[in-house]
Amino acid sequence: MMAEMMDKIPLSPAPFPPRVRGEREAGVDPDFPRPSAGEGLRVRDSRRKVRKKNAQSLVEFAMVLPTLLLLLFASIDFGWILFNYVSLDNGLREGLRYASVTGYSGTAQYCQLAAIQNVVIAQAGLSGVQSNNIDVTYDHGDPGTTLFLGTCPGLSDSTTLSNGDRVVVEIGCPPTPLPCAHIPMYVHFLTPFISTFAPQGMLVHLKSARSIFPVGF
Repeated sequence: MMAEMMDKIPLSPAPFPPRVRGEREAGVDPDFPRPSAGEGLRVRDSRRKVRKKNAQSLVEFAMVLPTLLLLLFASIDFGWILFNYVSLDNGLREGLRYASVTGYSGTAQYCQLAAIQNVVIAQAGLSGVQSNNIDVTYDHGDPGTTLFLGTCPGLSDSTTLSNGDRVVVEIGCPPTPLPCAHIPMYVHFLTPFISTFAPQGMLVHLKSARSIFPVGF
């Protein structure tokens, strides 16, 4: 009788060892295979290698960064200079168009120095060009023989100009040390990195001419 009663009493599970019990309470599977001592060393070595690779990458990036920035800023400034050069060239062409006709006002357009300069500035305002960077002269068609220097309204009679003479519009001064009646034109760089090497900017010189017909055809 006693033996039958003992058989019916449920047996409690055997307590876990302290290590297993602690791992179960911490949420760690005690059945998960643990690395051996040699495997642990290999894991630590691999972590050291990853840290060394990361440090090496940072050093290489720090060495390449100045070159990358130089290329980036050089590309930006090249586009900026090209944009302003094209704008100044367009302004020069528009100024010559304006100056190549007589117009309908009392003073011929090719004698309106301020108006010619304003046309150029309106086309290339971002370049920083000013009226004192623009010069207007006249010649007989030969660049080596300048007929008049300065402004046409300074002449006593603008009809002194003959058919086939030219109005010459010049922006800036040539790089050679020649006499220049106006102030040189510099286009400043956009980025401070390139401006450090060339604080004045890039010297720009544009010059073109167009025939005029003061007394008509």
